Amino acid sequence: MEDRVKHHRGSFLEYDLDESIDAISLHRVLCCHPDREGMLEKAMSVKPKAITLTVPRDWLIFRLLVKVINFLANKFNKFSPYIHSQKNIDKQLLSQGYRIENRHKGLAWVTTTYSLS
Repeated sequence: MEDRVKHHRGSFLEYDLDESIDAISLHRVLCCHPDREGMLEKAMSVKPKAITLTVPRDWLIFRLLVKVINFLANKFNKFSPYIHSQKNIDKQLLSQGYRIENRHKGLAWVTTTYSLS
C-alpha cells in the first residue's frame, strides 16, 4: 500500500474533504476563526480516525487580553483572535463518538488528540 500524505493550507471551511482522510490537524486554527462549531462539524463530517487541535488556554487572563486585542483590532481594522471554551470543544467532539486520546497543556496552548471510538 502506498503511503499518502496531503497537506492543505487555506480556508478549511471551503476545502472539499474526501472520505479517505484518516486524520485532521487544526493546529492553532480555531483561535483565528469565530465559528468553532462549524469548523469542528466540518472536521468530523468525514469521520477521520483522529482529530488534533491546538487552542489557547481558556483562562480568564487570556480572555481579558483577547478583549483588549479585539478592541484595538476593531479600531484599526486588524485581525481579531478568539478563545473557545475547551469544555465546549470536548463536548462537541465527545457527543459525536470521539474520545480524548491525549492532552498536553503548555503555558499558553492546549493540544488535544481525539480518536473515533
